[in-house]
Amino acid sequence: MSYKRESRERNEARIRNIEETLKHPKTLVPDCLDKVMFCPFTAYEKKLNGEVDLLKFAKSHDEFLRGLAETKRAIDDDELSFSGLLKTPHGTATFFKKGDTDQYVLAGIQNEKHDVFRMLSFSRIVSSGKAVIYSAGSYYRATCRSTPPESKFIENILKEENISYSIEESTGLLEVGTGDDYTELYIFGSPILLAGSMSKINTPTRIFKYILCKDPTQLISFKISKLSRFSDKSESSIFASYISGGMTDSDFFQQIVSRRRNLAKSSGLFLIGTEAFPDINAFLSKIDISEREKKIISELWPSGEGIYIDDASTRKLYETVWPEIGEQIVEQLYPGATEKHKEVMKGNPVEILDRLNRAVKLEETEERMKLKSWSTPSSQLADLIAIGITEQPESLTDYISKMSMKETDSQAVAYCIQEIYKLNRSQSWKISSDAVVKGRMIMEYVMRIIKDPWNNPNETFQEISKIIR
Repeated sequence: MSYKRESRERNEARIRNIEETLKHPKTLVPDCLDKVMFCPFTAYEKKLNGEVDLLKFAKSHDEFLRGLAETKRAIDDDELSFSGLLKTPHGTATFFKKGDTDQYVLAGIQNEKHDVFRMLSFSRIVSSGKAVIYSAGSYYRATCRSTPPESKFIENILKEENISYSIEESTGLLEVGTGDDYTELYIFGSPILLAGSMSKINTPTRIFKYILCKDPTQLISFKISKLSRFSDKSESSIFASYISGGMTDSDFFQQIVSRRRNLAKSSGLFLIGTEAFPDINAFLSKIDISEREKKIISELWPSGEGIYIDDASTRKLYETVWPEIGEQIVEQLYPGATEKHKEVMKGNPVEILDRLNRAVKLEETEERMKLKSWSTPSSQLADLIAIGITEQPESLTDYISKMSMKETDSQAVAYCIQEIYKLNRSQSWKISSDAVVKGRMIMEYVMRIIKDPWNNPNETFQEISKIIR
Protein backbone atom coordinates (compact mmCIF):
# COMPACT_ATOMS: atom_id res chain seq x y z
CA MET A 1 0.00 0.00 0.00
CA SER A 2 1.40 3.42 -0.95
CA TYR A 3 0.20 6.78 0.32
CA LYS A 4 0.60 10.35 -0.88
CA ARG A 5 -0.12 13.71 0.74
CA GLU A 6 -3.17 15.43 -0.70
CA SER A 7 -4.52 19.00 -0.68
CA ARG A 8 -8.08 19.92 0.32
CA GLU A 9 -8.58 21.83 -2.93
CA ARG A 10 -8.12 18.75 -5.08
CA ASN A 11 -10.51 16.68 -2.97
CA GLU A 12 -13.41 19.00 -2.26
CA ALA A 13 -16.08 16.66 -3.68
CA ARG A 14 -14.76 13.66 -1.74
CA ILE A 15 -14.56 15.69 1.46
CA ARG A 16 -18.14 16.94 1.10
CA ASN A 17 -19.39 13.35 0.71
CA ILE A 18 -17.44 12.22 3.78
CA GLU A 19 -18.61 15.19 5.84
CA GLU A 20 -22.21 14.30 4.94
CA THR A 21 -21.60 10.73 6.10
CA LEU A 22 -20.08 11.87 9.40
CA LYS A 23 -23.10 14.09 10.10
CA HIS A 24 -25.23 10.93 10.00
CA PRO A 25 -22.80 8.07 10.77
CA LYS A 26 -25.70 5.74 11.57
CA THR A 27 -26.29 5.42 7.80
CA LEU A 28 -23.11 3.33 7.68
CA VAL A 29 -24.68 0.68 9.89
CA PRO A 30 -26.63 -2.01 7.99
CA ASP A 31 -30.00 -3.20 9.26
CA CYS A 32 -29.47 -6.49 11.03
CA LEU A 33 -31.74 -9.34 9.97
CA ASP A 34 -31.58 -10.87 13.44
CA LYS A 35 -32.06 -8.12 16.06
CA VAL A 36 -30.86 -10.43 18.84
CA MET A 37 -29.28 -9.63 22.18
CA PHE A 38 -25.65 -8.49 21.90
CA CYS A 39 -26.02 -7.73 18.21
CA PRO A 40 -23.04 -5.45 17.34
CA PHE A 41 -25.05 -3.50 14.78
CA THR A 42 -27.79 -2.69 17.28
CA ALA A 43 -25.03 -1.48 19.65
CA TYR A 44 -23.58 0.77 16.93
CA GLU A 45 -26.99 2.26 16.19
CA LYS A 46 -27.39 3.21 19.85
CA LYS A 47 -23.93 4.76 20.10
CA LEU A 48 -24.42 6.77 16.90
CA ASN A 49 -27.95 7.94 17.59
CA GLY A 50 -28.45 11.73 17.43
CA GLU A 51 -25.56 14.20 17.41
CA VAL A 52 -22.34 12.45 18.32
CA ASP A 53 -18.82 13.76 18.94
CA LEU A 54 -16.94 11.22 16.85
CA LEU A 55 -13.54 12.27 18.20
CA LYS A 56 -14.45 10.65 21.52
CA PHE A 57 -13.94 7.29 19.79
CA ALA A 58 -10.29 8.08 18.98
CA LYS A 59 -8.99 5.63 21.57
CA SER A 60 -11.75 3.06 21.18
CA HIS A 61 -10.76 -0.58 20.91
CA ASP A 62 -13.51 -1.00 18.30
CA GLU A 63 -12.04 -0.59 14.82
CA PHE A 64 -15.19 0.87 13.26
CA LEU A 65 -15.68 3.54 15.94
CA ARG A 66 -11.98 4.43 15.91
CA GLY A 67 -12.19 4.66 12.12
CA LEU A 68 -14.94 7.28 12.42
CA ALA A 69 -12.72 9.37 14.68
CA GLU A 70 -9.69 9.00 12.39
CA THR A 71 -11.75 9.97 9.36
CA LYS A 72 -13.01 13.06 11.22
CA ARG A 73 -9.45 14.11 12.09
CA ALA A 74 -8.23 13.43 8.53
CA ILE A 75 -10.78 15.66 6.77
CA ASP A 76 -10.51 18.39 9.42
CA ASP A 77 -6.77 18.62 8.75
CA ASP A 78 -5.91 21.60 6.53
CA GLU A 79 -3.32 19.49 4.72
CA LEU A 80 -5.60 16.46 4.59
CA SER A 81 -2.92 14.04 5.79
CA PHE A 82 -2.40 11.06 3.44
CA SER A 83 -4.52 9.48 0.72
CA GLY A 84 -4.43 5.76 0.00
CA LEU A 85 -5.61 3.53 -2.85
CA LEU A 86 -6.95 0.14 -1.76
CA LYS A 87 -7.51 -2.77 -4.14
CA THR A 88 -10.19 -5.15 -2.88
CA PRO A 89 -12.16 -8.09 -4.30
CA HIS A 90 -14.99 -5.56 -4.64
CA GLY A 91 -13.01 -2.94 -6.63
CA THR A 92 -10.49 -0.17 -5.90
CA ALA A 93 -11.34 2.35 -3.15
CA THR A 94 -9.63 5.58 -2.10
CA PHE A 95 -9.42 6.82 1.50
CA PHE A 96 -7.69 9.35 3.77
CA LYS A 97 -5.50 8.19 6.64
CA LYS A 98 -4.38 9.91 9.84
CA GLY A 99 -3.73 7.15 12.33
CA ASP A 100 -3.52 3.37 12.63
CA THR A 101 -7.09 2.24 11.82
CA ASP A 102 -7.44 -0.70 9.43
CA GLN A 103 -7.35 0.59 5.84
CA TYR A 104 -10.37 -1.51 4.82
CA VAL A 105 -12.45 0.01 7.60
CA LEU A 106 -11.40 3.54 6.55
CA ALA A 107 -12.17 2.80 2.89
CA GLY A 108 -15.67 1.62 3.89
CA ILE A 109 -16.45 4.61 6.10
CA GLN A 110 -15.22 7.12 3.52
CA ASN A 111 -17.12 5.54 0.63
CA GLU A 112 -20.53 5.23 2.28
CA LYS A 113 -22.31 6.29 -0.90
CA HIS A 114 -20.78 3.33 -2.76
CA ASP A 115 -23.21 0.40 -2.49
CA VAL A 116 -20.42 -2.13 -2.11
CA PHE A 117 -17.49 -0.34 -0.46
CA ARG A 118 -19.66 0.77 2.49
CA MET A 119 -19.72 -2.74 3.91
CA LEU A 120 -15.91 -2.65 4.30
CA SER A 121 -16.55 -0.44 7.36
CA PHE A 122 -17.16 -3.68 9.28
CA SER A 123 -14.21 -5.70 7.93
CA ARG A 124 -12.87 -6.42 11.41
CA ILE A 125 -16.16 -7.77 12.74
CA VAL A 126 -16.61 -9.91 9.63
CA SER A 127 -13.03 -11.23 9.71
CA SER A 128 -13.60 -12.38 13.30
CA GLY A 129 -16.51 -14.50 12.06
CA LYS A 130 -19.12 -12.55 14.02
CA ALA A 131 -21.12 -11.21 11.06
CA VAL A 132 -21.83 -11.26 7.34
CA ILE A 133 -22.81 -8.16 5.32
CA TYR A 134 -25.07 -8.08 2.24
CA SER A 135 -24.94 -4.90 0.17
CA ALA A 136 -26.41 -4.31 -3.30
CA GLY A 137 -28.32 -1.23 -4.42
CA SER A 138 -30.78 -0.16 -1.74
CA TYR A 139 -30.42 -3.48 0.05
CA TYR A 140 -27.98 -3.14 2.97
CA ARG A 141 -28.32 -5.83 5.61
CA ALA A 142 -26.20 -7.77 8.06
CA THR A 143 -26.55 -11.00 9.97
CA CYS A 144 -24.83 -12.12 13.15
CA ARG A 145 -26.82 -15.39 13.28
CA SER A 146 -26.24 -16.87 9.79
CA THR A 147 -29.51 -15.59 8.34
CA PRO A 148 -29.74 -15.71 4.53
CA PRO A 149 -30.62 -12.55 2.56
CA GLU A 150 -34.03 -11.91 1.03
CA SER A 151 -34.60 -12.49 -2.71
CA LYS A 152 -34.56 -8.69 -3.24
CA PHE A 153 -30.82 -8.78 -2.57
CA ILE A 154 -30.15 -11.33 -5.32
CA GLU A 155 -32.42 -9.45 -7.70
CA ASN A 156 -30.48 -6.23 -7.02
CA ILE A 157 -27.20 -8.03 -7.78
CA LEU A 158 -28.48 -9.36 -11.10
CA LYS A 159 -29.63 -5.87 -12.07
CA GLU A 160 -26.31 -4.31 -11.02
CA GLU A 161 -24.41 -6.92 -13.05
CA ASN A 162 -26.76 -6.64 -16.07
CA ILE A 163 -27.54 -10.36 -15.88
CA SER A 164 -30.82 -11.46 -17.45
CA TYR A 165 -32.99 -13.62 -15.22
CA SER A 166 -36.39 -15.24 -15.00
CA ILE A 167 -38.46 -16.85 -12.26
CA GLU A 168 -38.56 -20.64 -12.30
CA GLU A 169 -42.20 -21.70 -11.96
CA SER A 170 -41.90 -24.79 -9.79
CA THR A 171 -39.56 -23.26 -7.18
CA GLY A 172 -40.30 -19.53 -7.51
CA LEU A 173 -36.55 -18.90 -7.46
CA LEU A 174 -34.66 -16.50 -9.71
CA GLU A 175 -32.92 -18.33 -12.56
CA VAL A 176 -30.01 -17.20 -14.73
CA GLY A 177 -28.69 -18.76 -17.93
CA THR A 178 -30.26 -21.53 -19.98
CA GLY A 179 -30.25 -25.32 -20.07
CA ASP A 180 -32.41 -28.36 -19.37
CA ASP A 181 -31.14 -28.54 -15.79
CA TYR A 182 -29.59 -26.25 -13.20
CA THR A 183 -27.39 -25.84 -10.15
CA GLU A 184 -29.32 -24.70 -7.09
CA LEU A 185 -27.27 -22.24 -5.02
CA TYR A 186 -27.83 -21.81 -1.27
CA ILE A 187 -26.77 -19.20 1.28
CA PHE A 188 -26.77 -20.48 4.85
CA GLY A 189 -28.79 -23.51 3.73
CA SER A 190 -31.54 -21.49 2.08
CA PRO A 191 -32.04 -21.68 -1.73
CA ILE A 192 -31.43 -18.30 -3.40
CA LEU A 193 -30.83 -18.84 -7.12
CA LEU A 194 -30.80 -21.34 -9.97
CA ALA A 195 -27.85 -21.28 -12.39
CA GLY A 196 -28.76 -22.89 -15.72
CA SER A 197 -26.66 -25.85 -16.82
CA MET A 198 -25.64 -23.96 -19.99
CA SER A 199 -24.91 -20.62 -18.25
CA LYS A 200 -21.62 -19.13 -19.46
CA ILE A 201 -20.99 -16.84 -16.48
CA ASN A 202 -19.73 -17.59 -12.98
CA THR A 203 -22.70 -16.73 -10.78
CA PRO A 204 -21.07 -17.19 -7.31
CA THR A 205 -18.26 -14.69 -8.01
CA ARG A 206 -20.85 -12.14 -9.18
CA ILE A 207 -22.79 -12.66 -5.94
CA PHE A 208 -19.73 -12.43 -3.67
CA LYS A 209 -18.85 -8.98 -5.00
CA TYR A 210 -21.78 -7.88 -2.85
CA ILE A 211 -21.19 -10.02 0.24
CA LEU A 212 -18.59 -9.48 2.94
CA CYS A 213 -17.84 -12.69 4.82
CA LYS A 214 -14.93 -14.49 6.42
CA ASP A 215 -15.12 -17.74 4.47
CA PRO A 216 -17.33 -18.11 1.36
CA THR A 217 -17.20 -21.90 1.59
CA GLN A 218 -18.98 -21.74 4.96
CA LEU A 219 -21.64 -19.46 3.52
CA ILE A 220 -22.60 -20.86 0.12
CA SER A 221 -23.50 -24.40 -0.91
CA PHE A 222 -25.09 -26.10 -3.88
CA LYS A 223 -27.41 -28.86 -4.98
CA ILE A 224 -27.55 -30.64 -8.34
CA SER A 225 -30.37 -33.18 -8.41
CA LYS A 226 -29.00 -35.22 -11.33
CA LEU A 227 -27.42 -38.44 -10.00
CA SER A 228 -27.47 -36.99 -6.48
CA ARG A 229 -27.19 -40.50 -5.03
CA PHE A 230 -23.59 -40.52 -6.30
CA SER A 231 -22.53 -37.21 -4.76
CA ASP A 232 -19.63 -37.37 -2.30
CA LYS A 233 -17.26 -35.14 -0.34
CA SER A 234 -14.78 -34.96 -3.21
CA GLU A 235 -17.14 -32.54 -4.98
CA SER A 236 -16.18 -29.87 -2.44
CA SER A 237 -12.85 -29.26 -4.19
CA ILE A 238 -14.63 -28.67 -7.52
CA PHE A 239 -17.06 -26.33 -5.76
CA ALA A 240 -14.20 -24.41 -4.12
CA SER A 241 -12.65 -23.83 -7.54
CA TYR A 242 -16.04 -22.79 -8.90
CA ILE A 243 -16.80 -20.16 -6.26
CA SER A 244 -13.28 -18.75 -6.58
CA GLY A 245 -13.94 -18.08 -10.28
CA GLY A 246 -12.17 -21.09 -11.77
CA MET A 247 -14.99 -22.11 -14.12
CA THR A 248 -18.37 -21.11 -15.52
CA ASP A 249 -21.74 -22.30 -14.22
CA SER A 250 -21.91 -24.68 -17.18
CA ASP A 251 -18.40 -26.08 -16.59
CA PHE A 252 -19.17 -26.68 -12.93
CA PHE A 253 -22.44 -28.46 -13.68
CA GLN A 254 -20.79 -30.69 -16.31
CA GLN A 255 -17.84 -31.56 -14.05
CA ILE A 256 -20.10 -32.57 -11.17
CA VAL A 257 -22.41 -34.65 -13.39
CA SER A 258 -19.46 -36.24 -15.21
CA ARG A 259 -17.89 -37.21 -11.88
CA ARG A 260 -21.15 -38.76 -10.70
CA ARG A 261 -21.55 -40.65 -13.97
CA ASN A 262 -18.10 -42.15 -13.51
CA LEU A 263 -18.96 -43.16 -9.95
CA ALA A 264 -22.22 -44.70 -11.18
CA LYS A 265 -20.36 -46.58 -13.88
CA SER A 266 -17.63 -47.84 -11.53
CA SER A 267 -20.28 -48.98 -9.07
CA GLY A 268 -21.45 -51.56 -11.61
CA LEU A 269 -25.00 -50.21 -11.69
CA PHE A 270 -27.08 -49.68 -14.83
CA LEU A 271 -29.11 -46.49 -14.70
CA ILE A 272 -31.52 -44.59 -16.91
CA GLY A 273 -31.98 -41.24 -15.21
CA THR A 274 -32.59 -42.13 -11.58
CA GLU A 275 -33.97 -45.63 -12.27
CA ALA A 276 -31.54 -48.44 -11.49
CA PHE A 277 -31.63 -51.92 -13.06
CA PRO A 278 -30.27 -55.15 -11.57
CA ASP A 279 -28.36 -56.20 -14.71
CA ILE A 280 -27.49 -55.12 -18.23
CA ASN A 281 -30.27 -57.15 -19.84
CA ALA A 282 -32.98 -55.46 -17.77
CA PHE A 283 -31.33 -52.13 -18.60
CA LEU A 284 -31.21 -52.81 -22.37
CA SER A 285 -34.83 -53.98 -22.39
CA LYS A 286 -35.83 -50.32 -21.99
CA ILE A 287 -33.93 -49.22 -25.13
CA ASP A 288 -35.48 -49.31 -28.60
CA ILE A 289 -32.88 -51.43 -30.39
CA SER A 290 -33.03 -54.85 -32.04
CA GLU A 291 -32.69 -58.05 -30.02
CA ARG A 292 -29.49 -58.75 -31.91
CA GLU A 293 -28.03 -55.41 -30.84
CA LYS A 294 -29.04 -56.04 -27.23
CA LYS A 295 -27.34 -59.44 -27.28
CA ILE A 296 -24.14 -58.03 -28.80
CA ILE A 297 -23.89 -55.14 -26.31
CA SER A 298 -24.70 -57.44 -23.38
CA GLU A 299 -21.93 -59.86 -24.39
CA LEU A 300 -19.34 -57.19 -25.18
CA TRP A 301 -19.82 -54.86 -22.21
CA PRO A 302 -17.05 -55.39 -19.58
CA SER A 303 -18.14 -57.31 -16.51
CA GLY A 304 -18.34 -55.19 -13.37
CA GLU A 305 -18.79 -51.89 -15.21
CA GLY A 306 -22.05 -50.01 -15.07
CA ILE A 307 -23.72 -47.72 -17.62
CA TYR A 308 -25.51 -44.43 -17.05
CA ILE A 309 -27.69 -42.57 -19.58
CA ASP A 310 -30.05 -39.62 -19.00
CA ASP A 311 -33.05 -41.25 -20.69
CA ALA A 312 -33.97 -44.36 -22.68
CA SER A 313 -32.50 -43.01 -25.92
CA THR A 314 -30.80 -45.19 -28.53
CA ARG A 315 -28.49 -42.30 -29.38
CA LYS A 316 -27.41 -41.77 -25.78
CA LEU A 317 -26.84 -45.49 -25.25
CA TYR A 318 -24.56 -45.74 -28.26
CA GLU A 319 -22.73 -42.50 -27.44
CA THR A 320 -21.98 -43.97 -23.99
CA VAL A 321 -20.82 -47.46 -25.02
CA TRP A 322 -19.18 -46.51 -28.34
CA PRO A 323 -15.74 -45.39 -27.06
CA GLU A 324 -15.27 -48.76 -25.36
CA ILE A 325 -16.94 -51.30 -27.66
CA GLY A 326 -18.02 -49.39 -30.78
CA GLU A 327 -15.71 -51.11 -33.27
CA GLN A 328 -16.61 -54.54 -31.89
CA ILE A 329 -20.33 -53.76 -32.24
CA VAL A 330 -19.81 -52.80 -35.90
CA GLU A 331 -17.75 -55.91 -36.59
CA GLN A 332 -20.40 -58.21 -35.14
CA LEU A 333 -23.34 -56.44 -36.81
CA TYR A 334 -21.57 -56.01 -40.16
CA PRO A 335 -18.53 -58.31 -40.44
CA GLY A 336 -15.75 -56.72 -42.47
CA ALA A 337 -17.59 -53.40 -42.75
CA THR A 338 -15.03 -51.44 -40.68
CA GLU A 339 -12.45 -51.78 -43.46
CA LYS A 340 -14.81 -52.01 -46.40
CA HIS A 341 -16.82 -48.87 -45.57
CA LYS A 342 -14.26 -46.59 -43.91
CA GLU A 343 -15.92 -43.55 -45.43
CA VAL A 344 -19.02 -43.92 -43.23
CA MET A 345 -17.15 -44.61 -39.98
CA LYS A 346 -17.19 -41.00 -38.76
CA GLY A 347 -19.66 -39.00 -36.70
CA ASN A 348 -22.40 -39.97 -34.29
CA PRO A 349 -22.60 -43.75 -33.55
CA VAL A 350 -26.30 -43.98 -34.49
CA GLU A 351 -25.59 -42.24 -37.79
CA ILE A 352 -22.62 -44.53 -38.43
CA LEU A 353 -24.79 -47.60 -37.89
CA ASP A 354 -27.53 -46.16 -40.08
CA ARG A 355 -25.08 -45.43 -42.91
CA LEU A 356 -23.53 -48.89 -42.54
CA ASN A 357 -26.94 -50.54 -42.61
CA ARG A 358 -27.87 -48.69 -45.78
CA ALA A 359 -24.51 -49.42 -47.39
CA VAL A 360 -24.75 -53.15 -46.62
CA LYS A 361 -28.38 -53.36 -47.82
CA LEU A 362 -27.48 -51.53 -51.02
CA GLU A 363 -24.58 -53.86 -51.51
CA GLU A 364 -26.87 -56.88 -51.03
CA THR A 365 -29.37 -55.44 -53.52
CA GLU A 366 -26.66 -54.84 -56.13
CA GLU A 367 -25.26 -58.32 -55.54
CA ARG A 368 -28.66 -59.91 -56.01
CA MET A 369 -29.65 -57.88 -59.09
CA LYS A 370 -26.28 -58.18 -60.86
CA LEU A 371 -26.89 -55.29 -63.26
CA LYS A 372 -23.91 -55.16 -65.62
CA SER A 373 -23.09 -51.64 -66.75
CA TRP A 374 -21.14 -50.72 -69.90
CA SER A 375 -20.44 -47.00 -69.40
CA THR A 376 -20.48 -44.21 -66.82
CA PRO A 377 -24.16 -43.30 -67.52
CA SER A 378 -25.23 -46.96 -67.36
CA SER A 379 -23.28 -47.40 -64.09
CA GLN A 380 -25.07 -44.33 -62.70
CA LEU A 381 -28.42 -45.81 -63.75
CA ALA A 382 -27.60 -49.18 -62.11
CA ASP A 383 -26.72 -47.39 -58.85
CA LEU A 384 -29.91 -45.33 -58.93
CA ILE A 385 -32.10 -48.36 -59.57
CA ALA A 386 -30.53 -50.19 -56.59
CA ILE A 387 -30.83 -47.08 -54.36
CA GLY A 388 -34.47 -46.61 -55.36
CA ILE A 389 -35.29 -50.19 -54.38
CA THR A 390 -33.31 -50.12 -51.13
CA GLU A 391 -33.56 -46.59 -49.74
CA GLN A 392 -35.71 -43.50 -49.45
CA PRO A 393 -36.21 -41.09 -52.42
CA GLU A 394 -34.03 -38.49 -50.64
CA SER A 395 -31.03 -40.75 -51.27
CA LEU A 396 -31.77 -40.60 -55.01
CA THR A 397 -31.77 -36.81 -54.88
CA ASP A 398 -28.43 -36.84 -53.05
CA TYR A 399 -26.89 -39.16 -55.62
CA ILE A 400 -28.20 -37.15 -58.60
CA SER A 401 -26.93 -33.89 -57.07
CA LYS A 402 -23.40 -35.33 -57.18
CA MET A 403 -23.61 -36.74 -60.74
CA SER A 404 -21.58 -35.26 -63.56
CA MET A 405 -24.05 -34.01 -66.20
CA LYS A 406 -21.55 -33.41 -68.99
CA GLU A 407 -22.88 -36.34 -71.04
CA THR A 408 -26.37 -36.24 -72.54
CA ASP A 409 -26.89 -39.85 -71.47
CA SER A 410 -26.19 -38.94 -67.80
CA GLN A 411 -28.79 -36.20 -68.08
CA ALA A 412 -31.23 -38.73 -69.56
CA VAL A 413 -30.62 -41.09 -66.61
CA ALA A 414 -31.25 -38.29 -64.09
CA TYR A 415 -34.41 -37.16 -65.89
CA CYS A 416 -35.80 -40.68 -66.02
CA ILE A 417 -35.33 -41.30 -62.26
CA GLN A 418 -36.70 -37.86 -61.34
CA GLU A 419 -39.85 -38.55 -63.36
CA ILE A 420 -40.42 -42.04 -62.00
CA TYR A 421 -40.00 -41.02 -58.33
CA LYS A 422 -41.55 -37.56 -58.73
CA LEU A 423 -38.39 -35.94 -57.39
CA ASN A 424 -37.74 -32.23 -57.15
CA ARG A 425 -36.21 -31.38 -60.54
CA SER A 426 -34.03 -28.56 -59.25
CA GLN A 427 -31.36 -29.66 -61.74
CA SER A 428 -33.65 -29.79 -64.78
CA TRP A 429 -31.91 -26.75 -66.16
CA LYS A 430 -28.96 -29.03 -66.94
CA ILE A 431 -31.01 -31.49 -68.99
CA SER A 432 -31.10 -30.95 -72.77
CA SER A 433 -34.08 -31.72 -75.00
CA ASP A 434 -32.22 -34.74 -76.44
CA ALA A 435 -31.71 -36.03 -72.90
CA VAL A 436 -35.40 -35.66 -72.15
CA VAL A 437 -36.25 -37.75 -75.22
CA LYS A 438 -33.79 -40.47 -74.22
CA GLY A 439 -34.95 -40.35 -70.61
CA ARG A 440 -38.53 -41.02 -71.67
CA MET A 441 -37.41 -43.86 -73.92
CA ILE A 442 -35.64 -45.76 -71.12
CA MET A 443 -38.39 -45.13 -68.56
CA GLU A 444 -40.40 -48.21 -69.58
CA TYR A 445 -37.42 -50.54 -69.03
CA VAL A 446 -36.43 -48.95 -65.70
CA MET A 447 -40.00 -49.20 -64.34
CA ARG A 448 -40.14 -52.86 -65.37
CA ILE A 449 -37.00 -53.55 -63.31
CA ILE A 450 -38.26 -51.59 -60.30
CA LYS A 451 -41.60 -53.45 -60.26
CA ASP A 452 -39.95 -56.87 -60.47
CA PRO A 453 -36.29 -56.45 -59.40
CA TRP A 454 -35.54 -60.13 -58.79
CA ASN A 455 -36.82 -61.62 -62.07
CA ASN A 456 -33.77 -61.50 -64.33
CA PRO A 457 -33.46 -57.68 -64.15
CA ASN A 458 -30.15 -57.61 -66.04
CA GLU A 459 -31.83 -58.89 -69.20
CA THR A 460 -34.13 -55.88 -69.23
CA PHE A 461 -31.27 -53.60 -68.22
CA GLN A 462 -29.18 -54.64 -71.21
CA GLU A 463 -31.96 -53.57 -73.57
CA ILE A 464 -31.29 -50.00 -72.41
CA SER A 465 -27.85 -50.20 -74.07
CA LYS A 466 -29.59 -49.56 -77.38
CA ILE A 467 -30.52 -46.10 -76.10
CA ILE A 468 -27.90 -45.20 -73.49
CA ARG A 469 -24.32 -45.58 -74.67
